[in-house]
Amino acid sequence: MFWKKKSHIDSRLHAGVKMHGSVTVGTKGQIVIPKDVRDMLEIGEWDTLMTMTKYWKFVGFIKAEDMEEFIELLKSECNL
Repeated sequence: MFWKKKSHIDSRLHAGVKMHGSVTVGTKGQIVIPKDVRDMLEIGEWDTLMTMTKYWKFVGFIKAEDMEEFIELLKSECNL
């Protein structure tokens, strides 16, 4: 499973949320994903990321190849 492939994931953080610092939006609307996040999520050049928002306040990204498994994980957390 994509969310269990790293041994450094803290099992106490059942929600899987971690703050990684900040990014700045450039003049063309671009951001740079911090290196530690790219390394942790194994994001490389030319990977396709899906963009999601929540509560009109949150923006997140997930590798397209992990999307189906991520949806199943969300369903299981919501008991669906």
